[in-house]
Amino acid sequence: MKKWIAALGVLFAMGLVWADDKLPGIDEIMEKAHASKTGLRAKIDMEAKKPNPDWVGVQKNVKEFVSLADALAKHDAPKGDKNSWKKLSKEYSDQVKDLQKSADKKDGKAVVAANQKLGTNCMGCHDAHRD
Repeated sequence: MKKWIAALGVLFAMGLVWADDKLPGIDEIMEKAHASKTGLRAKIDMEAKKPNPDWVGVQKNVKEFVSLADALAKHDAPKGDKNSWKKLSKEYSDQVKDLQKSADKKDGKAVVAANQKLGTNCMGCHDAHRD
């Protein structure tokens, strides 16, 4: 009986590991990254504007943002041209990595500027690929 319980425990733990490797959906990525006030972009922006930002927190949020941006590029285009999706999702990922470089330098003004630049390109991708 104990062996069965142990075996079930191992299988359950393996399932949790596999579940963590699941690619987040496009809607989930956009919600986590861009939700007004609660998304990563908003949190990063608000913190970077403070006189003494919590750079550890900023860098943690930016790291998650990079992971989400990379995940977005792994999806197929919801609509529109596949090559356009590939190009735009790579640009998005590159811009998030530029944001990361500014956060790594602990440069609040550069973080805010990179974040604003990131926000100016939303509609190009949405118009071409959003369902």
